[in-house]
Amino acid sequence: MTLNDVLILCAGRLSPADALSMELECLHITEDSRKVVKGSLFVAIKGDHVDGNAFIPQARSQGAVAFITENESAEPNDLPRVIVAHARKALGLI
Repeated sequence: MTLNDVLILCAGRLSPADALSMELECLHITEDSRKVVKGSLFVAIKGDHVDGNAFIPQARSQGAVAFITENESAEPNDLPRVIVAHARKALGLI
């Protein structure tokens, strides 16, 4: 699945700096940073007690190629980010 496919499925948008990443392949999708493998798309879900955005650096270090977030200013800036209204819903749609 490419980032373009992800954008279509979850009605998300790429940050402007990531527009060239549309054809990036995502081989695995997870919201659990402990399960990220090389080529993963990490979905950062904000829960009642834990904010998945805090685990984006860990996901990156484990091989994530992009991430989905509701937070437009989520770091790091060196990974493509798909911005959505509801990350949990986006995960379900994908």
